[in-house]
Amino acid sequence: MIFGGVWGLFQLDTSWTTSPKTVIADALHRDMDFASAAVWYERHFGGTPSFLPVLGHTTDAVNGLKVRQLLGKPISGTVVQPFALSMKGIEIVPDAAGAELIQVASSDAGRVMEVIGDAASGFTVVIQHTGNVTAIYGRLNESEVNVNDWVEAGNPVGSLKATGGEQPATLYFAVKEGRST
Repeated sequence: MIFGGVWGLFQLDTSWTTSPKTVIADALHRDMDFASAAVWYERHFGGTPSFLPVLGHTTDAVNGLKVRQLLGKPISGTVVQPFALSMKGIEIVPDAAGAELIQVASSDAGRVMEVIGDAASGFTVVIQHTGNVTAIYGRLNESEVNVNDWVEAGNPVGSLKATGGEQPATLYFAVKEGRST
């Protein structure tokens, strides 16, 4: 009914319809605040929308519970510092097969919450993935995303320089359950 009313309003060409048309057109052309929409949806429905297939929800047929698929690998490489040592994240040295820049990929679909740092100190990208999981991609030389960008699994997040310096390029990767702060 609302759609029909708005359509009818835009079909009329009278002076009193100018103000409502302007308000509606402005609302439809502004970017949506996904952070507040996500908070509202979670508060009222207890999670991310399961009717969107890109979010990767599956359901356990026996218990009716949501089952989360595992995150993908951000890069191919060797873990040089396991989680057990720092209890914060892991460090991965990428397999550098003569490449100058190594792409770091998003582990899952999600929204970029933060991009911290600069080219001199390195970048850290924080992505809120589905299922209330946050991933942190650190020590990047370049960031290829901005805050509020939507990424799919496998999309580039940033890159590491494979050569140069005394130590090899290392990706800091951490996953935590819950919202980023």
